[in-house]
Amino acid sequence: MRLLLPDSLRQAPLIPKRQYVTGQLVRATADSVYLQLSGSAPVGVARAGVPMWVSRGASRGASSLLAGAALGLFTAFVVYQDGEQGRFHQKSDAMVGGAIGLGVGLIVGAASPFERWRRLREP
Repeated sequence: MRLLLPDSLRQAPLIPKRQYVTGQLVRATADSVYLQLSGSAPVGVARAGVPMWVSRGASRGASSLLAGAALGLFTAFVVYQDGEQGRFHQKSDAMVGGAIGLGVGLIVGAASPFERWRRLREP
């Protein structure tokens, strides 16, 4: 489970005073949740006004498709904009670049899947 909690110190310039806290859910009551953080005792947090997410796990397929689509579109855009405008092969160069970006993105996404999160509604 992941919570977005207010923080008293700014972690970096120009970002809000908030911090993500991730831990394992120990128990939940009507007004609070208790998380087991790594190497500590369970910590209680009031549920009111605290955004919460639950992990859906890491998916190689979803990570692969998302990374492939993003890198393919980005590569196609860059190749299309980089070439001389009005050139005869400009569109085909962009399609080849997009296909290469898609392939690399599929491999990178499958090799390093990311965790997916689902937001919980307020009680």
